[in-house]
Amino acid sequence: MFPMALDITPENNKKAVLDLVKQRKMSVGMVTARFLPQALGLAEEGDHLLELYTNPEWDGWAKTISKGGTATWESWDALETNQSMCHPWGTSGLNGMQEYILGVKSLKPQHELIQVKPLDFHGKLTNVSGSVPTDKGDIQVAWEIKSKTYQLTLNSPNNVTAEVYIPKGNSTTNEVTVDGKIITAKPTGNYLLIENVGSGKHVFKKQL
Repeated sequence: MFPMALDITPENNKKAVLDLVKQRKMSVGMVTARFLPQALGLAEEGDHLLELYTNPEWDGWAKTISKGGTATWESWDALETNQSMCHPWGTSGLNGMQEYILGVKSLKPQHELIQVKPLDFHGKLTNVSGSVPTDKGDIQVAWEIKSKTYQLTLNSPNNVTAEVYIPKGNSTTNEVTVDGKIITAKPTGNYLLIENVGSGKHVFKKQL
């Protein structure tokens, strides 16, 4: 998990390491929990990351909710071991939600440059909306997949520039509609990249 989260896993070992991490499900405690979503997010393992957050059978936030928890606990078994049931350690899970489900990550100090790159969840998650608070104001993101169309809406504060990644899907074209105009985006991995997106509200659409 740690070399994956730090992006130092040797290229020829990445698949083997990823397979081991996925086999272990949620096998980390609260102190190091933040690194597991980060490892899966950098590996673009959206399906497994989503299950990490939503499967009540695994140790994790969904299991806490299934046991009646209304705040993050000191440990996954706090109810049985008489530990704190309101502890900040568990809130590290928000990092993964912001960076890989909403897709917002700061690339320069004070969010001068941000990346907006929600993972592809292959239809298991079809719409998301939320905001990330910054010293410049809230960065608001909403994305949805409907009728084989991917739409992402970004509303960012003044003095914020974004690099926006749109999933390629099964499409063979690099065209993306941005604020009603068709542009040719830059292919990068499983995504199409639109650079130098300025402040304000912008709508991106792509046929998958």
